[in-house]
Amino acid sequence: MNTKVIGIILVCAGLVLAFVAIHKRYLENEFELRGAAATGHVVKQFTSRPDKRSNPDFWLQVAYKAEAGGPHELNQQVREEFWRRHPEGSSVKVRYLLSNPDTAEILDDAAGRQNFIPLIAGAAVLVLGGAGLLFFRKKRNAG
Repeated sequence: MNTKVIGIILVCAGLVLAFVAIHKRYLENEFELRGAAATGHVVKQFTSRPDKRSNPDFWLQVAYKAEAGGPHELNQQVREEFWRRHPEGSSVKVRYLLSNPDTAEILDDAAGRQNFIPLIAGAAVLVLGGAGLLFFRKKRNAG
């Protein structure tokens, strides 16, 4: 693969990572400014395994009721320890957006202020590295 293709791939990956970081930060901000908390109940525990070689992913299906609306459900991947401590029928804390109660997440004991600096730094490294390969690569001598 030549350096131009690798550069394009790195720039694209960096832009996708930057978009993900910005979206996650925006959503975190929305939860802080316009969110509400509720108590949800675990309806179902389940696991999934993308392929036979990988470790299973642990999921909870949680039902909760919004302040100004009916019941809602959410499926969220959680850490194994949290999954084991919350069998079907147990209670969990959920936060959701008042303007859109279907946008919600389970608050586990690892929840808190996320650090977005590694995502932004990773995106910057990918974009700058890709740009470097695209624009600052040495010209090959025709020979």
